[in-house]
Amino acid sequence: MLLAEPSPSQLDLHFSLLGIPVRITPWFWLTAAILGWNVAQELSGPQGIGISMGAALLIWTAAVLISITVHEFGHALTFRAFGVASHVVLYQFGGLAVPEVTFGSYGRGQGENPWKQILISMAGPGAQLLLAIAVAAAFHFSGYYVPNPMPFKFLPWFQNSFLWAMKRPSPAMFTFEVSIIIASVSWALLNLLPVYPLDGGRIAREVLTLISPREGIRFSLVLSILAAAAIALWAFQHQDPYLGIMFAMLGYGSFMTLQAYMGRGGYGGGFP
Repeated sequence: MLLAEPSPSQLDLHFSLLGIPVRITPWFWLTAAILGWNVAQELSGPQGIGISMGAALLIWTAAVLISITVHEFGHALTFRAFGVASHVVLYQFGGLAVPEVTFGSYGRGQGENPWKQILISMAGPGAQLLLAIAVAAAFHFSGYYVPNPMPFKFLPWFQNSFLWAMKRPSPAMFTFEVSIIIASVSWALLNLLPVYPLDGGRIAREVLTLISPREGIRFSLVLSILAAAAIALWAFQHQDPYLGIMFAMLGYGSFMTLQAYMGRGGYGGGFP
């Protein structure tokens, strides 16, 4: 499974934060650096801000670490609020908040219900967007320029005429501002897309199951396939192969899950 917890390795970094165990795999660092390559090039290029490529890449990676940790702790702390312990794993596809016990919905097991899963799924992107808003507000009210985080690809801030009318922090702080705002907003919005098993896909599954208990799962998987295909196509058209491959794999995973689900007789057939 694309978003399954990876096996531990001797190269993993372990620590605990707020009583929640965190594990970071080596692949997380590599993927974060790859995703930040274009941003670092933009910042360190001829029309950049006077920071080196290496420094920009390190700051970007640190910002991604903070942003995704905040995202996963949004999930983990909401699990804790419902009395469920969890741990966080950061890996090549971002991060996971993994409950220590099976956390079901649809009224199964310990009286769980879809609203709990919806809240847990919303908590991650919500925490990440709040982080971006807090950072943007802090820089804005200090009189500094705040970059536009849309679309997902980095926008050249030097083309924005407002830049020259506002203060700019040091190159390192400006790089951090740009990195954490863009990483947080783009990652949160991507996770809210109705593609399973992303947060938006889980939310869609719960909502559609509330609307139609018998057909909700099937509808959510069909929606996941269509949304993933559309995003993958858009990504390949915009020369973003990492995003395209990721959503192509997510769509294929939803297709195979739908096939298995329908093969077991649909509603009541034991969907995990």
